[in-house]
Amino acid sequence: MGFFKTLFTGKEDTPEEKAQEKQRNDFDMFKYDSIQALHMRQTDFAIACLNHALDIHDDAETRQHLANAYLANDDIDNAIDQLKRLINLQPDNPAFAISLAELQYQREQYEEAQETCREAIGHFATLAQPHHILAKISQAHDDLIQAVAEATIAISLQDDLHEAYMLRAAVLGKMGQYQEAETDADKVLALMPDNDEALTIKAQCCVATQRTDEAEQIYRQIINVNPFHADAYIHLGQLLMKQGRTDEATQLAEEALQNVPEQMARINGSFSNMQEETD
Repeated sequence: MGFFKTLFTGKEDTPEEKAQEKQRNDFDMFKYDSIQALHMRQTDFAIACLNHALDIHDDAETRQHLANAYLANDDIDNAIDQLKRLINLQPDNPAFAISLAELQYQREQYEEAQETCREAIGHFATLAQPHHILAKISQAHDDLIQAVAEATIAISLQDDLHEAYMLRAAVLGKMGQYQEAETDADKVLALMPDNDEALTIKAQCCVATQRTDEAEQIYRQIINVNPFHADAYIHLGQLLMKQGRTDEATQLAEEALQNVPEQMARINGSFSNMQEETD
């Protein structure tokens, strides 16, 4: 740029202008190198380049790349720090607040996550995700009524938010409200027909309401879709043993141990307990 300025104007760049141009070039170089490194999964090198770039210029896109790089390195604490900085840089972008609250929830920083969610709701009243995160925090605290309340708000704001339906279904089932829990599980299954978590909740509701044939069919569906689902084998085995179908339960246990050998102790323990209960 300095050459063309001299050519067309007859004036050379001042030292300040030359320094600014060098900074721009260095920033672009570090940012480009970091993106290439991320594509090659060289996250440590990418993090170093991104930090060098940010030392030159605090740029939201670059800082977002850095947050993602830390996440790729499973460095949650540094990712949280970058998201906080991003919120200060772009307070009108709700995605950063939601990502921050999710990470704080994962780290069991529940008070911080609640504060982040409430601040996000204050700025973006129609967002469903902060209410869903608040519902998860209430569930973690075993505050079931509040968990249902927050999940319901989230659903009212976004009626296809299957995670909120799933959470509410699980909590309602724990509260013994099986009809309502099954309704929510069905809503998820309408969106995601082979979702094994929703199928499991529906099967548990069927067992609780004495619809054992339907429950058995659902557990077999789960195993058919995902033959490595240890819980489905265990729940189905319990169902078979309670009906006195010992040979079928034994055959199922052998199938389970073949497909999920890493769960051998858990499966053996579960089927042994069931055998003792029926003796």
